[in-house]
Amino acid sequence: MVRRRKRKGEDDRTADQVMGRSPKWPATRVAHLKREGECQACGSMQNLNVHHIRPYQLFPELELVESNLITLCEGSCNCHLCWGHLMLW
Repeated sequence: MVRRRKRKGEDDRTADQVMGRSPKWPATRVAHLKREGECQACGSMQNLNVHHIRPYQLFPELELVESNLITLCEGSCNCHLCWGHLMLW
């Protein structure tokens, strides 16, 4: 295995840690997808994303709250972008 050298300013944090996510987020995401395993906009079961209805950056207390989560796809119709961000769902 070849390791690349760190660039100046890089660290060992994961993307979730860099974004300020709770360490409980990965388990919450998996549990949500088990409960709600299809896109709530189009019904797709592929390329699913767990979207925060109220953005966790603005409402950190709602990051792990089930009622603030919705499953949206990032497939051909990209409901996550269209419904989740552009139409503010």
